[in-house]
Amino acid sequence: FHSTADTWSKRLIFLAIPLNTALYGAESWTLNVELRRRISSFYHTTIRRIIGINMHHVAEYQIKNEHIHNYFSIPDPIDIIQKCQFNLLGKFARMDPTRLPRKFLTAWVSHPRRSGGQHYTLRNSYVETLQHILPNIPDNGTIDSWLPLAQNREQWKTLGTEWIKHQQLLTIYQ
Repeated sequence: FHSTADTWSKRLIFLAIPLNTALYGAESWTLNVELRRRISSFYHTTIRRIIGINMHHVAEYQIKNEHIHNYFSIPDPIDIIQKCQFNLLGKFARMDPTRLPRKFLTAWVSHPRRSGGQHYTLRNSYVETLQHILPNIPDNGTIDSWLPLAQNREQWKTLGTEWIKHQQLLTIYQ
């Protein structure tokens, strides 16, 4: 990025190329703590580099990630991923029940996990996303608690869009 380009152009390029490339397929990721940390680190390092802020500036002027979000006018990467997951869940919910993605969404394995196995699953990640956007979702994330809402495409899309706008506003006023 050349320093002669204005911030808005740099923002658009960042959203179009590095961010889209880095988050490609993110709607199917299991967002555990380590992955969240790595995504946020990449995201903020890249933005700081684009707008010319180095770690010396961060330490000297106490620049927080929220300040960078506000300056660059973009939501947190985890919020972006959760909105993508939310959209995907809505798409699966509206599919015919005989289609494989819909079957996988409602599948149940009756055997418990082996000890020492994976503790945080894609299901956990999807339930967490639903709980962030729809606070009344129970901890077990039963499909009947959100599936009727997802059947209405426009309402589902509006819920996701309003949530991401609200998240951006929260970041601005922190």
